[in-house]
Amino acid sequence: ALRAGETYGGEFKATVAVRQGGEAIAVWPGFKDRVYGIAVDVGTTTIAGHLCALDTGEVLASSGMMNPQIRFGEDLMSRVSYVQQNEGSAPDL
Repeated sequence: ALRAGETYGGEFKATVAVRQGGEAIAVWPGFKDRVYGIAVDVGTTTIAGHLCALDTGEVLASSGMMNPQIRFGEDLMSRVSYVQQNEGSAPDL
């Protein structure tokens, strides 16, 4: 393993995930021609997931479902009220 400030003199290939702004957020050994990511949106009524190709930004697959917490109310405040009015119900959410 290299220490801070050391350099490697041999041939080394790596794949680096770079966030907008140039910040490296992940490094994998070797060359990866496809790198994938998952975006998850947890909304008050729906939970959605999207599989994305990080090299192109293409959305490869999407799926969604109703948020199971909707049975306690359609919005956040209804769910807070449910917990306040039903002692011990917080784990239900």
